Amino acid sequence: MKHVFAVLILLLLHFDNILCESILDNTLSLDKKLVFTNHIRKSNRYNYKTIFVKAMLKKNGQIYWKPTSFPTHSYYLMVTPEFRVWKETNTESFLHQFRNSLENLSSNYKNLSGLILDAEMSPIQTKKEYSKFICSLFTEIKNFNSLWMFSIAIFPPDHPDQNGYYDLQKLFVCSDNWIIMFYDEHSPRTAEGPVSSSNWIHTNLKSIETQLMQFEPNKTIHTQSIPDQQKPKAKDEKLNPSHPFSIEAIRKKIYLGLPLYGYAKLKSGKFGKVVPIQHWMHLPEFQNAKTDYVKFNHLGEVHYLPTLNFLRTWEQKCIQGGYAGVAYWREEFGSTYLDH
Repeated sequence: MKHVFAVLILLLLHFDNILCESILDNTLSLDKKLVFTNHIRKSNRYNYKTIFVKAMLKKNGQIYWKPTSFPTHSYYLMVTPEFRVWKETNTESFLHQFRNSLENLSSNYKNLSGLILDAEMSPIQTKKEYSKFICSLFTEIKNFNSLWMFSIAIFPPDHPDQNGYYDLQKLFVCSDNWIIMFYDEHSPRTAEGPVSSSNWIHTNLKSIETQLMQFEPNKTIHTQSIPDQQKPKAKDEKLNPSHPFSIEAIRKKIYLGLPLYGYAKLKSGKFGKVVPIQHWMHLPEFQNAKTDYVKFNHLGEVHYLPTLNFLRTWEQKCIQGGYAGVAYWREEFGSTYLDH
């Protein structure tokens, strides 16, 4: 009898372990894990999808990119405009050059899956012009190849570099995905502090989701406890065609941009030296802290570094909250973290 009882206990413990492992297994799948990088590896062995960042959108509409080697896996290309204000929307010469560039990219880079636009414009950029700019590129790309993805990297509403030229509702329908850059909450342009924090991300997500769900202003659509919240449903799309989005549809479009770096204040008192987590992952403070960031002194510098807890927490919330995935800036700052 004692033997049977012992076996039952072992079976229950085994079942409990399996259950716990399944609950805690929040590993991001490849399609949910994007990583910005400058480096093209020849290896196919990635557990994430890469975004190469060195392409330029010229003033004449040409996409300029000259890689030193060719990726052998599926990837995205990040394109940064060389101009800071868009005033010539829909000019035929610009769009003609843009179409030619799409054809050249398609012919020469067979594994390219789409483009990500990093359009960080001047404060004098207007919402109307910016929206037309994004929507014209989206239309051209989809007309060229409907399977190519077109995504935009944007600042969250409460960001030091946010200049108010986003019309979120228009941008939502003129892009496949958003990468929201949840880093540089504190930067060389602000007072010293962490590069990102959970409260800051929560506040910004709530603001974004609220703007896109204004037809249901009385519903709480984002709370601190994402996994347990009652997700609101959108009204019948036919009843409100101007806002045909459920909270699920909104979140499926959003990649959470997470930092693999922090900043340091120098001996001179200047804040803003980039500190990759790659050099500090061995620290017990990084591994064991239950906070979003750690602050420590090194050779007279004050470092603010995101923690393992912060990164893992938001990876889990990405899965549990139904977001499209995460996008890390960038591989060179934390390759060891990404490979494990």
